[in-house]
Amino acid sequence: MANEVRVDVGLDTAKAERDAHKLKGIFTEMGKIAGAVSLSGLADRAIGETINQFKNSITLARDFNEIQSKSNTIFDEASGAINKWAASASTGFGQSKGQALDAAATFGNMFSQLGLGADVTADMSMKMTELASDFASFHNADITDVLSAQQAAFRGEYDAGQRFVPTINAAAVEMKALEQTGKTATSELTQQEKAVAVYALMME
Repeated sequence: MANEVRVDVGLDTAKAERDAHKLKGIFTEMGKIAGAVSLSGLADRAIGETINQFKNSITLARDFNEIQSKSNTIFDEASGAINKWAASASTGFGQSKGQALDAAATFGNMFSQLGLGADVTADMSMKMTELASDFASFHNADITDVLSAQQAAFRGEYDAGQRFVPTINAAAVEMKALEQTGKTATSELTQQEKAVAVYALMME
């Protein structure tokens, strides 16, 4: 009877190794109790699943670090406020910290490229990310679809967004932009002014 289980998997975390050894001890004791019943195969499977779970955890941690780095780069001096906001995302509006940071960074990248100031970019990015949760809940929709529709609207593509804001279209955006800027001709409107109009219509 082979009660001893050897694990030869390299992970970059000490916790995985410690838990594997704990499982080894458990199955060794079970083997003593079971007598002639071999538990080596069961132990191999259980420890293999544990190792896979830790590998997945490591991958998620690396993905989060990349999201965090992207967010810090985009928001720069405002990253502290963004991180604090994202830390309460799960209780505040039902997204994980990683989801909130990723969504806000995507919005932030668009807004910063449009020439909006750092503080305005950070504030609008947080508000749009929170609004995505509201839209998803109200319309029983997947939040990734909501975020995609919102982001498309800021690029001037309104069809997907009409599921969540039925009145949003090119004419409505131009009318709102004219109202906000005091301009009299749509040809005078900039992309930044239209984006701010889209934001206003969504918030309304």
